[in-house]
Amino acid sequence: NPEIVSSYFDAIFSFPASPVYIRTVSELLAFCSKIKDFEKLEKHKKNIIDLYVNTIFLGKIKQKTCYLKASSTLLRQITHEEFKEKILPAVQKSLLRNPELVIE
Repeated sequence: NPEIVSSYFDAIFSFPASPVYIRTVSELLAFCSKIKDFEKLEKHKKNIIDLYVNTIFLGKIKQKTCYLKASSTLLRQITHEEFKEKILPAVQKSLLRNPELVIE
């Protein structure tokens, strides 16, 4: 149901960031893409990118491969500019702080 997608996003972003939400967000993104609801994608994109950066790159433990694979849907939805401004700095910071968590 397209109307409840925003409710799911709001619920996810009301909790502290956790990698388990990456999979759910990925499914929501795939659903929005399938029904061509790009308005919801744009509305929640900032929070989605923040969740991704905080759980995958700025966490203190190495994330499971399933979370990394699930994030591919997100990475297909962002622009080069968004990647350059928001994700790349987090990757660089994480590489300096904990390279063993990022390099695989």
